[in-house]
Amino acid sequence: MKQESIRQTRVSLFLISLTFLAMWIEFVICKYITPNMPYRELINLLTLYLFSLVLPAIGLLIFIKNMRRISPRWYWGVPFLVGIILNTFVRDLTFMVPFSPNAVNLFYGQPFLSNFVTFDSTTISIITIFFSVAVALFCLSVPEEKRKKLMLPFALSLIAAFSNMIHFIVGLMGESTVAYYSFFVSSIAVFIVGLFFMVIADTF
Repeated sequence: MKQESIRQTRVSLFLISLTFLAMWIEFVICKYITPNMPYRELINLLTLYLFSLVLPAIGLLIFIKNMRRISPRWYWGVPFLVGIILNTFVRDLTFMVPFSPNAVNLFYGQPFLSNFVTFDSTTISIITIFFSVAVALFCLSVPEEKRKKLMLPFALSLIAAFSNMIHFIVGLMGESTVAYYSFFVSSIAVFIVGLFFMVIADTF
């Protein structure tokens, strides 16, 4: 790869990592930065789409463009782009709820997508599973010599997909404890994937 392409690929990996860390970033923004700001709900919504969708999508498109020159499996990253879009919509519908002093979650905001469409729990589960599988495919889209560097996020994405599947199944059965722990495992796996992409961005 040319030096310019290498630099672009490293920057793109950093941008991609933001979609995995978006809800943690959003937590900090909503909890500590915007509570006393005017238009806080709009700011929270815009930052969600910025860190969960816009910046990662730009990074992924740059990454795919560079992989297209050196990997025959570059198109395996395309489902990840679809996953980023759909997963952001799920985050919008799930976490960007109007402010309530008695709310359990801290991701207050003004939802955008719910003005046009709503997802039931089955659709949300399918999207989260698809997102994790798409990440696994993305990790395999790189050339053979680079693939070893992405084996950890590949494995973690499969763990997240399996955990989300368990969460969906036991949720249908009404088993709240197992559903909670499976959601927790999936969330931690996604968080670690984000950190890993950020760490290897400088050496990829």
